[in-house]
Amino acid sequence: PQSRYTLTHTHTHTQHTHRDGYTFGGWFTDNNTFNTSYNFATPVTQNITLYDKWTINQYTITFNSNSGTSVSSQSINNNSTATQPTNPTKDGYTFGGWFTDNNTFNTSYNFATLVTQNLTLYAKWNIIQYTVTFETNNGTSVSSQSINNNSTVTQPANPTKNGYTIVTGK
Repeated sequence: PQSRYTLTHTHTHTQHTHRDGYTFGGWFTDNNTFNTSYNFATPVTQNITLYDKWTINQYTITFNSNSGTSVSSQSINNNSTATQPTNPTKDGYTFGGWFTDNNTFNTSYNFATLVTQNLTLYAKWNIIQYTVTFETNNGTSVSSQSINNNSTVTQPANPTKNGYTIVTGK
């Protein structure tokens, strides 16, 4: 879309109009290719029509994977949506989504949102937890423990069992 202005034997430099999400690219004498820009220092000797050129703004969506596998940035046209990338991976963690705020992870990103500015999205990671269960073979109960990936188990108190003695060191 462009505007059309006709100059009739007068020459006035018209201020360009504003168009949200686009950058004004100048006035041109050709409507389709926009190869010939108009020189406002040229005297007008006949009726002419000038066409304004608009270039859609593009914004960069940067994905900060927070030590996960790399995710490529995306260039998005104004008022278009970003494509949700393949989830990154990180040893010992599950991916928890993309967020607009790093560290607090309060605001998840909705990929149906129209992009109108540059944006950095941050990967949230949830540490994998494992359950360690202690089987006491009919001895006193020992509570299980939830252990973060790559962490160690806290040794529980030894269980007791009537008529038995625990032997260690073998």
